[in-house]
This record gives sequence, C-alpha cells and structure tokens, in this order.
Amino acid sequence: MMKLIKVPVTPLPILLNADAKEALEAKIKEEIAKYEAEAEDIRAYVQSLIITDLAQANDAIAYAKGLKEMVKTRTAVMEPAINDLHKFHKVLTTFRGVATAGLTEGADKLEAGVRKWKADEERKRADEAARRQRDIEAQQRKEREEHEAAIRKQQEDERIAEALNAEKQGYTDEEIEEILTAPPEPVYMPPVQRVITSAAPVKISGLRNKKVSYTGKVVDIKTLCRAIAEGRIPSTIIDVNQGQLNKLVNIMPGVTIPGVVVSKDI
Repeated sequence: MMKLIKVPVTPLPILLNADAKEALEAKIKEEIAKYEAEAEDIRAYVQSLIITDLAQANDAIAYAKGLKEMVKTRTAVMEPAINDLHKFHKVLTTFRGVATAGLTEGADKLEAGVRKWKADEERKRADEAARRQRDIEAQQRKEREEHEAAIRKQQEDERIAEALNAEKQGYTDEEIEEILTAPPEPVYMPPVQRVITSAAPVKISGLRNKKVSYTGKVVDIKTLCRAIAEGRIPSTIIDVNQGQLNKLVNIMPGVTIPGVVVSKDI
C-alpha cells in the first residue's frame, strides 16, 4: 500500500498563530460593538427628528450627506484589507486544491475501477443466472415432451389392440379402420414451471454509491407558469427577475400585472 505524504496545513499559515488570531478577533468584536452603539444612536436621532420648516430640512440633508461621506471614508479604510483577505482566500483555495487534487483523483480512479469490475462481475452473474434459467426450462420441456410421447405411444398401442380384438370378433374392415383412425384423446400436460434464478449483487464495503443527478431545462415558460398557477408545480422553482420587473413598472407607470403589487419608493 502506498504511503500518503503528510502536508502540515494550518488555518492561517505564516500570517497568524493561535494567539494572534484570537487577539484579532477580540479587537474586531470590540470595534463592532462601538459601531453598533453608534448605529443605535443614529437610528434614535433620525426617529426623533421631525421636519417642520426649511431650515430643519436643510439640516437633515446636511446630516444625511455627512453620514454618506462617513460611509465613503470607512469603506476606503476597510476596502484594502478586505481585498487583501480576498486575495489570500484565493491563495488558500488554490493551495487546498493542489494539496488534495492528487488524493481526490487517485481515490476517484480507484473507485471507478472497482465500479467497472463490480458492473462486469454482476453482468457475468446475471448471464450465468440466465443460462441456468434456460437450462432448467429446456430440461422441463424435454421431460414434458418425453412424457407426452409415452402417453401417445400407449394410446396407439391401445388402438391397435382394440382393432385386433375387433377383427377377431368379426368387425367389418370399415369399423376396424374407424378404430385405427379415430382421433387420439387429448393429453393434458402441466405447463413448464418457471423457476426464477437471480444473481446475487456484489457488495463491496466502503465503496460509495455513485449519485445520479438530473438537470431540468425550461423549454416552454408559459406552460410551466400555467402548471404553477394550477398548483401542480411549486412556485419555489422559479425566481423573479426583480430588476426587469422594476424596469417594467417604471417605464409603464400604472401598469397592472397579475400577482404583482406596485408600490412607490419615496
């Protein structure tokens, strides 16, 4: 058995050890708590704000602009770190792929080989079972034919004996001929008993069952929607293109779409 190469893989190799990772998580949680408190204060202020004149309206707009500027500032500060983490995630993903590719490919090829052997073996067993079935039925037919032939011979012997006896008793040639040419009595023969022989499946411990999956393709969206409307198909199988729906209700104000409620965004 081939020995596998052991590759030491840590959650964040080189960059962070366990202590550094824990300290970073604690710092981020601390900052999140501050921002959550700030968000609650903003929500409370905005909720309490009542605009009654132009000055208050201008103040509200200025405050909103200040909030949006802060969004830009914080995004600019955080975006580089997020991009770096995305890049590092790609590096780790590639590393994981390289580290597991050979293992996965080897396991898949071995299992594919075993599945092929298993299919061949089960086909051989099925062919052998079918051959045994044919042999059994052929033997039964042979025994049936031999039994029927013996009964026919016995009937023929009995007709000859009856004709000879009739001749001794002075029957005419026509009467004797009638005895000899009389149709034989029907012979009841039981039907061939079909004995089903089946092949035992090949069982291999540890072999994963290969999952068979199917893919559905919509070829007639109207028919599909009709089936959904009739309740024969769950509506969860389709997704609404919200962007196209919004575009439609904006270019056609007042349009009535069955099943859709149009609301105005303020």
